[in-house]
Amino acid sequence: MQIPHSGRYEVVAKLISQVLLSQICYFMIALSNFREGVVKHIRYFAFIGLMGVLSACAPKLPTSGTPTIYDGQWAGEMPGYISDCQGYTVKFDVRYGHILGILYRDGARKADFWGEILPNGQLNAKVGQAGIVGAEAEIQFQDNSGKGTWNGKYCKGNVDVRRVGM
Repeated sequence: MQIPHSGRYEVVAKLISQVLLSQICYFMIALSNFREGVVKHIRYFAFIGLMGVLSACAPKLPTSGTPTIYDGQWAGEMPGYISDCQGYTVKFDVRYGHILGILYRDGARKADFWGEILPNGQLNAKVGQAGIVGAEAEIQFQDNSGKGTWNGKYCKGNVDVRRVGM
């Protein structure tokens, strides 16, 4: 069977349009996969950058200053007023009147604990992660012990700490 001369152009045009359409689809799929890969890499590097920024925001102890009578290692309990808020303990170091430590619940790390003890022994500490505050504690220190309260969004309780080392 012979295709009329004018019909040949239609067949060729149809084949070219199908090839072009398949190539365009292939290109779009490749572009989509490339974009997803790029987005994954951007998310990864953004996450790494965010972790760097947050670690820079995390509290740190000073490396110099005037020693205080409270400098040393401290530990204690932070019992909550209700049963859902039980099992909290804290361990922290005091250096030049500044504190930095960790809040634990049933032995698992939960948050950072930081602040500065005033010359009168009063501490207004912050509890949180990467410098973001989730709770606060007020403690009055004596030579080797401290007592006070803590208050978070859902929990509150007492604080009882003692010096455990120099």
